[in-house]
Amino acid sequence: MGEEANDIFISFELSAEQQITKMVKSKFEDKFTLKKNVIFERAKFNSRVQEKDETVDSFITDLYKLSQHSEFRMLKDELIRDRIVVGLRDRKLSGKLQLDPKLTLELAIRQAKQSEMVKNNKA
Repeated sequence: MGEEANDIFISFELSAEQQITKMVKSKFEDKFTLKKNVIFERAKFNSRVQEKDETVDSFITDLYKLSQHSEFRMLKDELIRDRIVVGLRDRKLSGKLQLDPKLTLELAIRQAKQSEMVKNNKA
């Protein structure tokens, strides 16, 4: 990290005991923390579809959870939006959403939830 990082570390004014404790904790974390496999995490995300009898809200919540370890960075909202569009069980709504070139994540969520509410009220 260079000389600047060393200066910052010194500014923390940690005792020798605190420095050793941090080092040992770091070694234990390196040894026992399961490393995330980004490819596997993305595969789970990209294969996720709304299950039978699963609410739209539950489906979307799970997409957010699955995206946490996928390192999507700046594309996260767009990828969640796209997964909603192609993962919805309502194929008619999915087709409608695909035709909107200005579709945002918020709009996709709103339309999916509203569509589900309308269908539940008709039943």
